[in-house]
Amino acid sequence: MTNLKGMDPVYPPMSPDEFAALSPWQKRVHRFYRSIWGFGCYYLFDIWWKVLILRRSENGKEIPPAVALADFVAVFGFLAFEVFMAYLFAADAAGFAWNLALCVGLPFLVWNYVMTFVTIQNHTYPTIRWYDNRDEWNYFRAQVEGSIHTEVPAWLDFSFARVFQHTAHHVDKKIPLYRLVKTQASLEQTFSGNVKRVKLTLKEFLTVLNDCQMYDYRRHVWMSFPRG
Repeated sequence: MTNLKGMDPVYPPMSPDEFAALSPWQKRVHRFYRSIWGFGCYYLFDIWWKVLILRRSENGKEIPPAVALADFVAVFGFLAFEVFMAYLFAADAAGFAWNLALCVGLPFLVWNYVMTFVTIQNHTYPTIRWYDNRDEWNYFRAQVEGSIHTEVPAWLDFSFARVFQHTAHHVDKKIPLYRLVKTQASLEQTFSGNVKRVKLTLKEFLTVLNDCQMYDYRRHVWMSFPRG
């Protein structure tokens, strides 16, 4: 359930009380996750590893052990293939290390940063609400008011498979990619006061990272981490 804490695992904000209860090390990690340098590491460790690799359930249903094992073998089998190819095309040990770093490690790290960037950009903004109470949450608040249409150049929108037409994607995930632009425009015309449009700029993204670090679920306001 989009923007409902406990049900939506993708970058849910902590409340001030939850952050205060963390250990000093956990606080440093969480600050790092919400910084320009570390935001991609959040997806790597807390989503890709914990949710996608070590997962035991999906949408509240337990994943059959055979399916989980097959998924695990497929992922790490491909990793083994990548390592083998890095070794095959290396002239020596130094070349193998460089191949691992540049052809295996770097693309995977970049992918994690891109995934986290898209997630933040589509669901985090000073006017976007999150919920920890199921009674407050509803479909319209989450899918229409809780997702953002990010204005980007047409070529970038196409390259990212129209993911920035995000309200339309959340309203109905079965909408084909080639219809998302028209559907998004129709939604914005029908619900002009409810759909949030944000122009993509580095300044805007940095502002979100600085201003949207914790969330007060009672007052529905975003907050920055305490100093120190």
